[in-house]
Amino acid sequence: MRGIDKEILETIQDHVGSIQVTQAVIYGWYDNEMASYVNLLGDRTVSIAEFLA
Repeated sequence: MRGIDKEILETIQDHVGSIQVTQAVIYGWYDNEMASYVNLLGDRTVSIAEFLA
């Protein structure tokens, strides 16, 4: 099972707060090698996101 167990979520639910987001950072990358590095970086990001889901 992936993610946080329901029991843990119920336990910490009263201690979770929210933070107002007032700023965002956007990063960009120009890859002049026909998407070699950026493509691999994107694939790794997707695989990590799938693992965490």
